[in-house]
Amino acid sequence: TGAAMGIGKAIAWRYAEAGATLQLVDRDADALQQTATELREQFNAAVTTHIVDLSNHNAITSLWHDITPTPDILINNAGIFAPVKLANIDQATFDKTMQINTRAVLTMCQEMIARRTAPGTIINISSIEALKGMTYDMTLYAMSKASVLALSRGLVKDFGRSGWRVNTILPGGISTPGAQKMGLAALKKLDFSIIKTGLTYNLRLPAKNLGQPDDVACTALWLGTP
Repeated sequence: TGAAMGIGKAIAWRYAEAGATLQLVDRDADALQQTATELREQFNAAVTTHIVDLSNHNAITSLWHDITPTPDILINNAGIFAPVKLANIDQATFDKTMQINTRAVLTMCQEMIARRTAPGTIINISSIEALKGMTYDMTLYAMSKASVLALSRGLVKDFGRSGWRVNTILPGGISTPGAQKMGLAALKKLDFSIIKTGLTYNLRLPAKNLGQPDDVACTALWLGTP
């Protein structure tokens, strides 16, 4: 999921390079089609695209009726970050964030497990914020990603002994188009709250530089390898 750009696109590239048949999911139709076209041209990859709003539970269940055969590997990458201070988190922002970042991941896992006759592999993309915690504008995002980590642990407890493999990747600071776009927008609006969050985030990085989407993609490919 979230395959149109950033980490999701990088993962799709690595799996296409490895010869995988891909089912790509995103809500951005144009960007997803561009990714699919690039993969077909570069790797002659078998790619099917699905335009899905992951905040819509019914859309997710409908998606799984369209995916055939049931994949061997599920990678839950899609997520949103709505910068908002803890005191200002409203119901709508909370619901949208949890629907996409947490509930959609749960539903995707449930649908995958229900449809497979043999054990498969699930890779969930969480965030370092699930463990580190962050003030300023990232509390809600951190909550949603901590839920993903808890879900992965629960899946292992329930299905690990039957052969299912479930792993979670917790990326730190990654230079993605979404992060860059948000930073530029904050500068244009002189939104010092978001600017402060970004500076604080970058200053605590031990390597003092952001990672790249391909760093996460290589890890995801390794975790998906038998």
